[in-house]
Amino acid sequence: MALVLVNYGSVRMSNPPHRQDCDKIASQQPGSKGATMSDIIERQREIVTRHIRGENEHDWATVYDTFVQDDRAHYDVVPLGAVFKGIEGVRGFYQSIAAALPDLRIDVFSEYDVPGCSIREIVIT
Repeated sequence: MALVLVNYGSVRMSNPPHRQDCDKIASQQPGSKGATMSDIIERQREIVTRHIRGENEHDWATVYDTFVQDDRAHYDVVPLGAVFKGIEGVRGFYQSIAAALPDLRIDVFSEYDVPGCSIREIVIT
């Protein structure tokens, strides 16, 4: 069982979850003009769903598109102390994952969302 903390388009693996981090981010999240909190959360859910679907289908281009496309993109694997910086670092991470786990599957068991932060409880097989 793992928890995935999704923050501003950059995915971070985290165990245990840091809810206070999400609450802090949520309080600072600038809203789009006319967007409600529900609108922001729904958009986040769509992106996270597309991201995980891309991983399960091994559609890496779709996965990459769920990240910001510049140096702000990053993937932190906290338990391993590994950080992949920038969109090229993220792509390199997923190339390694694709080679090491050609039958990768992610199943989501629970979700927690606030504006600016989404957490998914998952099992990776």
